[in-house]
Amino acid sequence: MIPPGGLDPRVESLAVVAAVAVFLLAVRLGRGGASADDTLSMLSAVELDVEEASGRRTVRAAPPVLIGRASSATLVLADPQVSRLHARIDAGPGGLSVVDLGSRNGTWVNARPIDRASPLSAGDEVDVGGTRVRVRGLVPAGERNRATSRKEPRQQSV
Repeated sequence: MIPPGGLDPRVESLAVVAAVAVFLLAVRLGRGGASADDTLSMLSAVELDVEEASGRRTVRAAPPVLIGRASSATLVLADPQVSRLHARIDAGPGGLSVVDLGSRNGTWVNARPIDRASPLSAGDEVDVGGTRVRVRGLVPAGERNRATSRKEPRQQSV
């Protein structure tokens, strides 16, 4: 029932929600809006095979992927040779890249040390400390799974 001389409360609520949405959109556009990097990150996940002393695991995570020992890292490693925040894998219009974050022991891509952002392709190997991270590539966001999808014990060489 519409109160005399006023609008239906549902219409008033809808008007408030619409005004807030317009305000938030204006704020977002005022900061430059969504970039291609933001869109790529929302639509995809990075899939990585991680080989560490305790075994192998496959990880899927939204970029950027922070690699390190810190609990705030996306890919947390128990490797004492890895810095708290060691390296970061980014996704951009040109594809994936990795950058060392000032780690003590450095970051290596395909057995070469890097000193700036280095492009990555499927099959590339990123070494941080004693841990090897093999890039599998980008997967659709629907397949994103931050948890480990498989873990296998590391086999000893004979």
